[in-house]
Amino acid sequence: MTTMVVNGQRYALLLELAGTHYAGTAIQPAPIPTLHRHLAECLDQLCPGTAASLQCCSRLDAGVAASCFTVHCDLNQNWSPTKLVQALNGLLRWPDHQRHASCLAAAAVAADWDAWRSARSKTYRYRILCSGAPPLHQQHCLWLRRQPRHDILQQAAHLFLGQHDLSGFACLRGDASDLWSPQRHILRSQWEFDEDQRGQWLTYEVCGTGFLYKQVRGMVGAMLSIASRDGESLISFSAAIAAGRQASRVGDVAPAKGLTLSAIDYGQAQPNWQHPA
Repeated sequence: MTTMVVNGQRYALLLELAGTHYAGTAIQPAPIPTLHRHLAECLDQLCPGTAASLQCCSRLDAGVAASCFTVHCDLNQNWSPTKLVQALNGLLRWPDHQRHASCLAAAAVAADWDAWRSARSKTYRYRILCSGAPPLHQQHCLWLRRQPRHDILQQAAHLFLGQHDLSGFACLRGDASDLWSPQRHILRSQWEFDEDQRGQWLTYEVCGTGFLYKQVRGMVGAMLSIASRDGESLISFSAAIAAGRQASRVGDVAPAKGLTLSAIDYGQAQPNWQHPA
Protein backbone atom coordinates (compact mmCIF):
# COMPACT_ATOMS: atom_id res chain seq x y z
CA MET A 1 0.00 0.00 0.00
CA THR A 2 1.42 3.39 -1.04
CA THR A 3 2.44 5.68 1.83
CA MET A 4 1.01 9.17 1.44
CA VAL A 5 3.08 12.31 1.94
CA VAL A 6 2.12 14.12 5.15
CA ASN A 7 4.57 17.03 4.98
CA GLY A 8 6.82 18.01 2.11
CA GLN A 9 6.80 16.86 -1.51
CA ARG A 10 7.03 13.54 -3.33
CA TYR A 11 9.64 13.36 -6.09
CA ALA A 12 10.24 10.84 -8.85
CA LEU A 13 13.84 10.22 -9.84
CA LEU A 14 15.03 8.74 -13.13
CA LEU A 15 18.33 6.87 -12.88
CA GLU A 16 20.73 4.95 -15.10
CA LEU A 17 22.57 1.92 -13.66
CA ALA A 18 25.70 0.29 -15.07
CA GLY A 19 24.89 -3.11 -13.55
CA THR A 20 28.21 -3.15 -11.70
CA HIS A 21 29.31 -2.92 -8.07
CA TYR A 22 25.82 -2.92 -6.54
CA ALA A 23 24.46 -6.19 -5.12
CA GLY A 24 21.11 -5.46 -6.74
CA THR A 25 18.66 -2.62 -6.15
CA ALA A 26 16.55 -3.90 -3.24
CA ILE A 27 16.92 -3.39 0.51
CA GLN A 28 19.47 -5.85 1.93
CA PRO A 29 20.96 -6.30 5.41
CA ALA A 30 23.93 -4.05 6.17
CA PRO A 31 26.60 -3.76 4.91
CA ILE A 32 25.58 -5.27 1.53
CA PRO A 33 26.06 -2.50 -1.07
CA THR A 34 22.76 -2.09 -2.91
CA LEU A 35 21.44 0.83 -4.93
CA HIS A 36 18.67 1.32 -2.36
CA ARG A 37 21.20 1.66 0.48
CA HIS A 38 23.47 4.03 -1.45
CA LEU A 39 20.61 6.24 -2.65
CA ALA A 40 19.04 6.30 0.83
CA GLU A 41 22.34 7.45 2.33
CA CYS A 42 22.59 10.22 -0.27
CA LEU A 43 19.01 11.38 0.38
CA ASP A 44 19.63 11.44 4.12
CA GLN A 45 22.56 13.77 3.53
CA LEU A 46 20.32 16.12 1.55
CA CYS A 47 17.23 15.88 3.76
CA PRO A 48 17.82 14.00 7.03
CA GLY A 49 15.10 11.53 7.96
CA THR A 50 13.58 11.12 4.49
CA ALA A 51 15.37 7.93 3.35
CA ALA A 52 12.63 5.69 4.79
CA SER A 53 10.23 6.88 2.06
CA LEU A 54 12.46 5.61 -0.77
CA GLN A 55 10.72 3.12 -3.08
CA CYS A 56 12.30 1.54 -6.18
CA CYS A 57 10.39 0.56 -9.31
CA SER A 58 11.85 -2.95 -9.39
CA ARG A 59 14.12 -5.38 -7.54
CA LEU A 60 16.94 -5.95 -10.01
CA ASP A 61 19.61 -8.58 -9.42
CA ALA A 62 23.31 -7.84 -9.16
CA GLY A 63 24.73 -7.43 -12.66
CA VAL A 64 21.49 -6.21 -14.27
CA ALA A 65 21.75 -2.76 -15.83
CA ALA A 66 19.06 -0.12 -16.35
CA SER A 67 18.78 2.79 -18.76
CA CYS A 68 15.46 3.74 -17.15
CA PHE A 69 15.19 3.03 -13.42
CA THR A 70 12.71 5.06 -11.38
CA VAL A 71 12.32 5.64 -7.65
CA HIS A 72 10.18 7.93 -5.53
CA CYS A 73 10.96 9.64 -2.26
CA ASP A 74 9.28 12.14 0.07
CA LEU A 75 11.44 15.13 0.94
CA ASN A 76 10.61 17.44 3.84
CA GLN A 77 11.61 20.51 1.85
CA ASN A 78 10.88 21.67 -1.68
CA TRP A 79 13.57 21.25 -4.29
CA SER A 80 13.92 22.40 -7.86
CA PRO A 81 13.97 19.04 -9.73
CA THR A 82 17.10 20.00 -11.69
CA LYS A 83 18.89 21.11 -8.50
CA LEU A 84 17.92 17.81 -6.87
CA VAL A 85 19.46 15.88 -9.80
CA GLN A 86 22.69 17.85 -9.52
CA ALA A 87 22.88 17.43 -5.75
CA LEU A 88 22.33 13.67 -5.95
CA ASN A 89 24.93 13.21 -8.67
CA GLY A 90 27.40 15.01 -6.48
CA LEU A 91 26.90 12.30 -3.86
CA LEU A 92 26.34 9.18 -6.02
CA ARG A 93 30.00 8.23 -6.13
CA TRP A 94 31.89 5.55 -4.26
CA PRO A 95 35.01 6.25 -2.14
CA ASP A 96 37.17 5.24 -5.13
CA HIS A 97 35.39 8.02 -7.12
CA GLN A 98 33.88 5.47 -9.49
CA ARG A 99 30.29 6.08 -10.58
CA HIS A 100 27.95 3.09 -11.01
CA ALA A 101 24.66 5.02 -11.06
CA SER A 102 23.63 8.41 -12.37
CA CYS A 103 20.48 10.48 -11.81
CA LEU A 104 19.25 11.68 -15.20
CA ALA A 105 16.11 13.62 -14.28
CA ALA A 106 13.61 14.36 -11.52
CA ALA A 107 10.00 15.48 -11.23
CA ALA A 108 7.60 16.60 -8.51
CA VAL A 109 4.71 14.09 -8.53
CA ALA A 110 1.37 13.57 -6.80
CA ALA A 111 1.39 12.30 -3.21
CA ASP A 112 0.01 8.90 -4.30
CA TRP A 113 2.36 8.38 -7.25
CA ASP A 114 4.35 5.18 -6.77
CA ALA A 115 7.44 4.16 -8.75
CA TRP A 116 6.39 0.49 -8.60
CA ARG A 117 2.59 0.41 -8.38
CA SER A 118 1.91 3.23 -10.87
CA ALA A 119 3.79 1.45 -13.67
CA ARG A 120 1.64 0.01 -16.46
CA SER A 121 4.39 -1.98 -18.16
CA LYS A 122 8.15 -2.53 -18.20
CA THR A 123 10.47 -3.31 -21.08
CA TYR A 124 13.68 -5.33 -20.83
CA ARG A 125 16.39 -5.90 -23.44
CA TYR A 126 18.90 -8.75 -23.43
CA ARG A 127 21.99 -8.41 -25.66
CA ILE A 128 24.13 -11.25 -26.96
CA LEU A 129 27.31 -11.05 -29.02
CA CYS A 130 28.14 -14.04 -31.20
CA SER A 131 31.77 -13.86 -32.29
CA GLY A 132 35.06 -15.74 -32.36
CA ALA A 133 36.59 -13.55 -29.63
CA PRO A 134 35.07 -12.50 -26.29
CA PRO A 135 34.20 -8.81 -25.72
CA LEU A 136 35.85 -6.59 -23.16
CA HIS A 137 34.34 -6.73 -19.68
CA GLN A 138 32.97 -3.19 -20.03
CA GLN A 139 30.43 -4.33 -22.62
CA HIS A 140 27.11 -5.34 -21.08
CA CYS A 141 26.32 -8.48 -23.07
CA LEU A 142 26.45 -12.26 -23.06
CA TRP A 143 29.11 -13.74 -25.32
CA LEU A 144 28.48 -16.88 -27.40
CA ARG A 145 30.94 -18.46 -29.78
CA ARG A 146 28.27 -20.35 -31.76
CA GLN A 147 25.22 -18.86 -33.44
CA PRO A 148 21.81 -20.10 -32.29
CA ARG A 149 19.13 -20.50 -34.95
CA HIS A 150 17.45 -17.13 -35.52
CA ASP A 151 14.20 -18.62 -36.82
CA ILE A 152 13.75 -20.78 -33.71
CA LEU A 153 14.50 -17.83 -31.43
CA GLN A 154 11.83 -15.72 -33.13
CA GLN A 155 9.23 -18.49 -33.11
CA ALA A 156 9.85 -19.16 -29.41
CA ALA A 157 9.63 -15.46 -28.57
CA HIS A 158 6.21 -15.17 -30.18
CA LEU A 159 4.88 -18.05 -28.06
CA PHE A 160 5.26 -15.86 -24.96
CA LEU A 161 2.74 -13.28 -26.20
CA GLY A 162 -0.48 -13.01 -24.20
CA GLN A 163 -1.27 -13.93 -20.61
CA HIS A 164 0.43 -16.98 -19.11
CA ASP A 165 1.65 -18.49 -15.87
CA LEU A 166 5.38 -18.13 -16.59
CA SER A 167 6.66 -19.43 -13.25
CA GLY A 168 8.29 -22.34 -15.11
CA PHE A 169 10.79 -19.81 -16.47
CA ALA A 170 11.27 -17.96 -13.16
CA CYS A 171 12.77 -18.66 -9.75
CA LEU A 172 11.44 -18.45 -6.19
CA ARG A 173 12.61 -15.53 -4.04
CA GLY A 174 11.92 -17.26 -0.73
CA ASP A 175 9.67 -14.44 0.48
CA ALA A 176 5.99 -13.44 0.42
CA SER A 177 6.14 -12.61 -3.30
CA ASP A 178 6.31 -16.36 -4.05
CA LEU A 179 2.62 -16.54 -3.09
CA TRP A 180 1.52 -13.83 -5.55
CA SER A 181 -0.27 -14.75 -8.77
CA PRO A 182 2.25 -15.95 -11.38
CA GLN A 183 0.04 -14.81 -14.28
CA ARG A 184 1.83 -12.25 -16.46
CA HIS A 185 0.69 -10.47 -19.61
CA ILE A 186 3.42 -10.21 -22.26
CA LEU A 187 2.69 -7.37 -24.69
CA ARG A 188 5.77 -7.59 -26.91
CA SER A 189 8.34 -10.36 -27.37
CA GLN A 190 10.78 -10.31 -30.28
CA TRP A 191 14.40 -10.71 -31.35
CA GLU A 192 16.41 -8.24 -33.39
CA PHE A 193 19.54 -9.20 -35.33
CA ASP A 194 22.38 -6.91 -36.34
CA GLU A 195 26.02 -7.24 -37.36
CA ASP A 196 29.12 -5.08 -37.02
CA GLN A 197 32.90 -5.57 -37.04
CA ARG A 198 32.72 -7.41 -33.69
CA GLY A 199 30.27 -10.06 -34.87
CA GLN A 200 26.56 -10.82 -34.81
CA TRP A 201 24.42 -9.05 -32.22
CA LEU A 202 21.22 -10.67 -30.96
CA THR A 203 18.87 -8.48 -28.92
CA TYR A 204 15.76 -9.81 -27.22
CA GLU A 205 13.13 -7.24 -26.25
CA VAL A 206 10.19 -8.10 -24.02
CA CYS A 207 7.48 -5.81 -22.68
CA GLY A 208 4.98 -6.93 -20.05
CA THR A 209 2.72 -5.74 -17.27
CA GLY A 210 5.01 -7.40 -14.74
CA PHE A 211 7.75 -10.01 -14.38
CA LEU A 212 8.53 -12.78 -11.91
CA TYR A 213 11.92 -13.21 -10.25
CA LYS A 214 14.57 -13.97 -12.91
CA GLN A 215 11.77 -14.55 -15.44
CA VAL A 216 13.33 -12.67 -18.37
CA ARG A 217 16.68 -14.41 -17.87
CA GLY A 218 14.87 -17.76 -17.67
CA MET A 219 13.02 -16.99 -20.91
CA VAL A 220 16.26 -16.07 -22.68
CA GLY A 221 18.04 -19.19 -21.41
CA ALA A 222 15.17 -21.40 -22.57
CA MET A 223 15.08 -19.85 -26.04
CA LEU A 224 18.84 -20.20 -26.45
CA SER A 225 18.56 -23.84 -25.39
CA ILE A 226 16.04 -24.83 -28.03
CA ALA A 227 17.73 -22.71 -30.71
CA SER A 228 21.09 -24.43 -30.24
CA ARG A 229 22.06 -27.53 -32.19
CA ASP A 230 21.55 -29.78 -29.17
CA GLY A 231 18.59 -27.84 -27.84
CA GLU A 232 15.11 -29.01 -26.99
CA SER A 233 12.19 -28.75 -29.39
CA LEU A 234 9.55 -26.06 -29.71
CA ILE A 235 7.04 -28.68 -28.56
CA SER A 236 8.69 -29.01 -25.14
CA PHE A 237 9.03 -25.23 -25.04
CA SER A 238 5.29 -24.75 -25.65
CA ALA A 239 4.57 -27.40 -23.03
CA ALA A 240 6.63 -25.48 -20.46
CA ILE A 241 4.59 -22.33 -21.11
CA ALA A 242 1.33 -24.27 -20.71
CA ALA A 243 2.45 -26.17 -17.58
CA GLY A 244 3.02 -23.10 -15.39
CA ARG A 245 4.39 -24.00 -11.95
CA GLN A 246 4.57 -27.67 -12.89
CA ALA A 247 6.85 -27.03 -15.88
CA SER A 248 10.22 -28.72 -16.17
CA ARG A 249 13.07 -26.24 -16.60
CA VAL A 250 14.06 -25.68 -20.23
CA GLY A 251 17.71 -24.65 -20.48
CA ASP A 252 19.57 -22.59 -17.90
CA VAL A 253 18.83 -19.13 -16.52
CA ALA A 254 20.86 -16.68 -18.62
CA PRO A 255 23.50 -14.61 -16.79
CA ALA A 256 22.57 -11.18 -15.44
CA LYS A 257 25.21 -9.54 -17.61
CA GLY A 258 23.34 -8.77 -20.81
CA LEU A 259 20.00 -7.77 -19.26
CA THR A 260 18.90 -4.12 -19.14
CA LEU A 261 15.68 -2.55 -17.88
CA SER A 262 15.14 -0.17 -20.80
CA ALA A 263 11.72 1.44 -20.35
CA ILE A 264 8.84 1.89 -17.91
CA ASP A 265 5.42 3.09 -19.07
CA TYR A 266 3.35 5.05 -16.56
CA GLY A 267 0.59 6.02 -19.00
CA GLN A 268 -1.18 9.22 -17.93
CA ALA A 269 0.83 9.17 -14.68
CA GLN A 270 4.10 9.68 -16.57
CA PRO A 271 6.21 12.19 -14.58
CA ASN A 272 7.08 15.51 -16.18
CA TRP A 273 10.80 14.82 -16.16
CA GLN A 274 13.14 17.78 -15.84
CA HIS A 275 16.73 17.28 -16.98
CA PRO A 276 19.58 19.55 -15.90
CA ALA A 277 21.14 21.64 -18.64
